[in-house]
Amino acid sequence: MDSDNGTPRPRPPQGDGFRAGQGDWRSQSLPCSRQEIAIKIFDTLKTHLSSSGQEELPELMKISAVFEENVYTSATSQVLV
Repeated sequence: MDSDNGTPRPRPPQGDGFRAGQGDWRSQSLPCSRQEIAIKIFDTLKTHLSSSGQEELPELMKISAVFEENVYTSATSQVLV
């Protein structure tokens, strides 16, 4: 707790992605970094799936993008717990 003139006030919990004056951590993330994460997911899926022919690559990229979106929207912070 911080105190201002002897009056205690709570501080935001550490590790929740919130810092005073910065707002939601999602507003700080860049779209290009999210795209890079989706590409890494795509590369991982492509490596581990044996039947990913050229015709299946666009579908695999869609799956990667949807997975990244689901993780991004359900995450409570950027901190890995």
